[in-house]
Amino acid sequence: MKQGPIKKTIKILLIVLVLRPLVWLLLGVNRFSHLKVPLEGPMIIAPNHNSHLDTLLFYAILPLKVAVRTRVIAAGDYFGNIPIVSWFLFSFCGMVPVYRPQAPKVEEGKKIKTSKSPLESMGEALSEGDVLLLYPEGTRGKPQERSALRKGIVYLACSFPEVPIYPVFVKGLGKALPRDSFILIPLIPVIEIQDPIFAKDKTQRMVLEELENAYSGMERKVAPQDRREK
Repeated sequence: MKQGPIKKTIKILLIVLVLRPLVWLLLGVNRFSHLKVPLEGPMIIAPNHNSHLDTLLFYAILPLKVAVRTRVIAAGDYFGNIPIVSWFLFSFCGMVPVYRPQAPKVEEGKKIKTSKSPLESMGEALSEGDVLLLYPEGTRGKPQERSALRKGIVYLACSFPEVPIYPVFVKGLGKALPRDSFILIPLIPVIEIQDPIFAKDKTQRMVLEELENAYSGMERKVAPQDRREK
């Protein structure tokens, strides 16, 4: 996504002066919690998804140079119904809208027709060198439960086999602000990140299995000791 100097400066200020202090205050995450990812080039950050706090968390823990060019994949029909919210998220913040089947396509508060598929929109972002924050489960799951992976991330990975995918597992935010809840419970999340996965020379099934193994391994790693011994 091409960003002018003014928009980029405003985004940096929002991240540094608003999002990061807010996440530190509410979740106990600080500047020492940064994820170790490359500072240059396109990549896909692929965490599990249990809370709206997930997105705020990643803007706080990604290196600033990465966070400022990170684009979140979001449901266009969910976030696009309020004009000012739609403009801020999609036009200013650069979220990539994905429209679910048979859902009204809304952008900046107006119903629109779109000829682009979700994969085309995401592919354009990667081609421009952006970072995608993509939740491979597709939607927020039940608190502290991992949902099945959707095939979208596999299709995207195989379309861009040279682009690294970083599986990330976050535990705790499902209790801090679970789905359909508006009551925030301050909890310090546990964050695990795996080595990057590349789809080069791999079938879709191989990529899916590698992702599943990555998430299963991280989930076991952050599980309580009594569950690990079973």
